[in-house]
Amino acid sequence: MPPHDDELPQSWLARVAWRYGLAPTALLRVLDPRIVQFSVRDFSRLLDDLAIATRTRAPRRLGTVESQIARWSFAYERRHATGAGSSFCPACLAEPEPYWRQSWAHPLSIVCFTHGQLLVERCPGCGTRPYATLFAGQRPGPPWLCPSRREDDDRIHRTRRKWCGTDLREVESARVTGGELAAAARVEGAIDLAARRGSDRWDLMPQGWQTTHVEYLDALFELIDEQVPARTWPVVDREALLAAVCVAVSLVQSTTASEVAGLCDRHGVMNPVGNHTPLHPSRHRHVRNRLLLALRLRSLEPGLSLASRLEFRLASAMPRAPLDDEKRVDGRVRPTGRWPAHGWVPPTMWPGVLDHVGLASRPHARAALSLALSKVGSNAPLRAIAVSLGLPGWSADHVARVFVGTDLRVVSEALEDLFSRLEANPPPIDYAQRVIIGRERAPFDAAVEKALLAQDLEIDTGARDAAAVQLWAAYTGSSTAYCPWVPQPTELLIPWFVDRPDLLAQAYVALPHRPREPLAWAPP
Repeated sequence: MPPHDDELPQSWLARVAWRYGLAPTALLRVLDPRIVQFSVRDFSRLLDDLAIATRTRAPRRLGTVESQIARWSFAYERRHATGAGSSFCPACLAEPEPYWRQSWAHPLSIVCFTHGQLLVERCPGCGTRPYATLFAGQRPGPPWLCPSRREDDDRIHRTRRKWCGTDLREVESARVTGGELAAAARVEGAIDLAARRGSDRWDLMPQGWQTTHVEYLDALFELIDEQVPARTWPVVDREALLAAVCVAVSLVQSTTASEVAGLCDRHGVMNPVGNHTPLHPSRHRHVRNRLLLALRLRSLEPGLSLASRLEFRLASAMPRAPLDDEKRVDGRVRPTGRWPAHGWVPPTMWPGVLDHVGLASRPHARAALSLALSKVGSNAPLRAIAVSLGLPGWSADHVARVFVGTDLRVVSEALEDLFSRLEANPPPIDYAQRVIIGRERAPFDAAVEKALLAQDLEIDTGARDAAAVQLWAAYTGSSTAYCPWVPQPTELLIPWFVDRPDLLAQAYVALPHRPREPLAWAPP
């Protein structure tokens, strides 16, 4: 009697024992009379001995679903339970050659795809899950009889419990709709693909995003866990678990942001301050799924500020968490406060760049644009970015006033486009290093003095100060209004007879810079 390809090992043991009119444990004692007490560790060895005696092969528990759940729970620090026993399909047990499937025993066993109905979680006669132990079924019997013992309240003390023996073929099971069946099938398929081709890239998402099979499956697990905790999956009501699966599949397969927002509001999932898809994780938060975060961010986009739109790159092909936002320190998730554009952006926007967004005439507009560009993909506060750019701290508070009345989506798309161009062609200048050098006045006074000596020019103190400030502005890419060592913004002019570009070029030679690094640069 060979086992079926997907047969539960306990089921095959019980079927073979029933054929010979023996209890499963009695059959195993015939194979190995030395057995005194059955042990779980000996189960596989005993099955191999039985397979040799019957000249067939022993079934092996595949455990694909369990291994994927364990992998996900470890990566996302979730609690899960595998459970004991097996669900069952009454219609399958009523077929001519019934047996128990391995797929009925895993924690996410929900429906029978053959008969389109819910699996039954517990035997109605005894209230337990069949085959809860490896050696369940101590007496010979057909596969459709419950192999468990009853918990009788009137049982005499220190006597054996009675056998259940309920005919499981007659148990009623609810029918499922085509959509519910398709949702359960999608989860089963995602588990199989993650196990076989987990790291392969997959660009068949309805939103046009690219993900991996493992990331897609983890998104489903996260959504199901948020509705029904994973530690209850093996024993929770199948209808509740199926409803959670349908919501998870619907969310991941949503095509519009409004559809995602509606599903989240209706079912209370993907909470922006919750434990599964928080926008800003704190130290105790778990790792976030990239796919779920992108879905939730897209649905929340209309109500987000410009800083949040830039931080999560909502104008890009796929929203994402800031750079290094998930870096692990001592086993915990902590924001790092870094940003990818650090050193790329001057204190004020390059002349002529982003003029089409219509902000050029507003006060401090160029500084606000530099702050906004530095915020792309960064979780650092705007005030910290302003200090790093060499701007006064109050300029961070001024950014919102500069962008009042503008279309935030148009502005964020323009900044994202410029950021992408900088990624493809990084500036040859480290503006952050130049800002640090520019905090001291002495190097610029000395550079101007050397340039004047080289040209044999003599100018007064005010003109020298003007040349040093303008050299600082050209060197750092800033404006003279933000020079840290000029106490009051004054009108500083270089005399008409001095060739300003030539003077600044010669003075630049005396300032720290890398070989072939230009004084100024603009994006291509």
